[in-house]
Amino acid sequence: MPEPDSKTLHEELDAAEVLLYRVPEGKILVTIWNGVAHEVIYQTPKQLPWSRWLRNRELFRFYGNGLKWKEDWPIEFGFSKQRTDGKLRVLYSRLQDFMTFRTMLFNQTLADAKDADNDA
Repeated sequence: MPEPDSKTLHEELDAAEVLLYRVPEGKILVTIWNGVAHEVIYQTPKQLPWSRWLRNRELFRFYGNGLKWKEDWPIEFGFSKQRTDGKLRVLYSRLQDFMTFRTMLFNQTLADAKDADNDA
């Protein structure tokens, strides 16, 4: 893996580290937790709708690993889909044209951490 441009702790989970990579199209953030990449955020906005569609199609194919995606819950700013094996979720912001791919394990861990903070 190439050397990141910066490293920080995850804002919601101190046990996770966020690696930032600058690319010509913007930024890619990779969250490492327990030695494994659990979240990848593509902050690589495209100007033209067809270029967004092509990029999104390729990302869904790559992360889909031959499986389909289903919309799992509505969100106002875009959509949320889950891979049919239940192991991966994607969040898409239409406004910013950002995509976040996250393991369901990490998603649940973040939800549990928020619940613990709310109970404290």
